[in-house]
Amino acid sequence: MPTDIKILIRRLDDPPTPYSDMWQADAWGGMHDLWAPVGLAWIGECEGRAQIQFIFTMPGHRRQGVATAILDAVQERWPDGPVSIKPHTKAGRALKEAHQCLTH
Repeated sequence: MPTDIKILIRRLDDPPTPYSDMWQADAWGGMHDLWAPVGLAWIGECEGRAQIQFIFTMPGHRRQGVATAILDAVQERWPDGPVSIKPHTKAGRALKEAHQCLTH
């Protein structure tokens, strides 16, 4: 289990998407000076607002705050409006319900 989570948000070059800008948030979990990817999200940006297209947490790291850390970082990066997400799984719906900053 990671003792610390760091999020890196970067713009993707030439993404195959209709969004004007596409971003990726990488979650890195650290334990004993070893860091490994533990989750990621793809975020479309439209008119300055974030729309989460996909969010994934590695199976061994689920229910440990990884997706929450990603959402917090996305909200911090795009503070001018609620983050939009359309969950397609039970876990995604639970994540959306737990975070009131998320909209459809």
